Amino acid sequence: LNLRGNNICDEGATSLSRNTSWTNLITLNLRGNSICDEGATSLSKNTSWTNLTTLDLGWNNIGAEGAALLRKKWAGIELRI
Repeated sequence: LNLRGNNICDEGATSLSRNTSWTNLITLNLRGNSICDEGATSLSKNTSWTNLTTLDLGWNNIGAEGAALLRKKWAGIELRI
């Protein structure tokens, strides 16, 4: 799913993280969406994307705290921060 450059911000990332129907989601591109630590924290709490292999969060404003949570949650997949 390519949502690159849609100005999703933290609020949108939080909404996306609550999605429970994308159980077959393999790739999620959220590059360049003004997502910060709050949105990253929300994304790290998703439990439904069990088939995710690629998560692209490049060109956002995610700091060290958010990046650490994402790396812990999504260890083993291709993660770009």
